[in-house]
Amino acid sequence: MSFALSLLYAFLMLLLPLAEAIYNQRSPGALLYLYWVESFALLILHPARIVLHQMWTNATGHRISAGLTDDRSKRRKPTPKVSPNASRFTYLWSFIPIVALFTVVHGLFILLLVFVFEALGPVNPKDIYAATVWGAGVPIGAFIIDLLTLRRWPFTRLQNTVGSLGLRLIVTQFGIIFGMLATAITKSPWGVIAVFFVFRVLTDALVDWGKRTKGRMGLPNWFARMVAKKENKTVEQVRAEFDIAMKTEAVPVDLLNAPFESKTEKRNA
Repeated sequence: MSFALSLLYAFLMLLLPLAEAIYNQRSPGALLYLYWVESFALLILHPARIVLHQMWTNATGHRISAGLTDDRSKRRKPTPKVSPNASRFTYLWSFIPIVALFTVVHGLFILLLVFVFEALGPVNPKDIYAATVWGAGVPIGAFIIDLLTLRRWPFTRLQNTVGSLGLRLIVTQFGIIFGMLATAITKSPWGVIAVFFVFRVLTDALVDWGKRTKGRMGLPNWFARMVAKKENKTVEQVRAEFDIAMKTEAVPVDLLNAPFESKTEKRNA
């Protein structure tokens, strides 16, 4: 049921600009441009979130440069080890390049399709203005609201919030590519919007669902019964083992969220 709610939420959020464009008889190109403006705004606002969060919390997660390793030797329990980098903004510099690259590539597609070749119909200045205000206004509004609580966010919440942008940009690019195929087949400029809309609804729903479940989907009943039958255990035993495994994996999360302490600070303590 949780995924159904996330799906409904994503559908309604993306339906608003679509309904506005249809009601005001705007060009499909203006709507596609709107989504790019949203991505460009987030390219600026997400790094701002990261910098402010680092300044306010000094969370260890901002300094992680190496992966997590487990010491499983001699039957000991896994001991996650975190190697913090000297830079305070390691996470920031790992976030920007890929997001900037896809935003630029996406923008080039929009420039050619919408403004140079006008493949999705002519776009007038009034539509461009409305798309810019809507596309930038919503992310800016969300950023202002986040500022009220950002200093209390754990690093993992920040990671989930900004990390979804890369996935959305990839989906956007595929949505445009497959959408242009749909436009060529249907002979309608709204074909690209239809494909893009479906791609984005599914992606945003999965992202929202991941936030609701904190990245954990739990153990489905059918899977628990299957494992119990295969390993000759009770369903309760399987679920107990699963909970223990999840607690073990949660240890690095606590380390990422904890304030960073240098070796000098630890020795003095």
